[in-house]
Amino acid sequence: MDREDLSAAIIQEMGAVFMAALAEAWPSVLEADLAGMEQQLRQVGRAVFGPVVERAAAAQAAGLDRGACPACGGRLQSVDQARPRHLQGLVGDYTLHRAYYQCAGCGLSVRGVRAGARAARRAAGAGGGDARARAVARGLPRRD
Repeated sequence: MDREDLSAAIIQEMGAVFMAALAEAWPSVLEADLAGMEQQLRQVGRAVFGPVVERAAAAQAAGLDRGACPACGGRLQSVDQARPRHLQGLVGDYTLHRAYYQCAGCGLSVRGVRAGARAARRAAGAGGGDARARAVARGLPRRD
């Protein structure tokens, strides 16, 4: 399944989840005052939008490859292919499953390619007061 088909499938799935959640809450919404309506609909939104973030992040991560270490160009070794991270976001609660890698050469820990690019930018500008960026520049492993 290519990325476009995956996106369409996710949108269709989440649309059905939203419709079911709204249909379940609708009788309570109709009987509530304005503040109650907003409260009910906020709960529906959190129940639906958290999983939307989860699936969008998974679809985004599916297109990433391991790549090379952003700090030294060394080989990245897999530490964990699907480490879960539970988050309470603004739109809902969700769990991200992200791959984690560590450089065999310098020991830099990388959460996929995008996070590795941020670490490299921090390392490149490590002359300022950011202790973590200086540690990355020296090749010390990150603490997650």
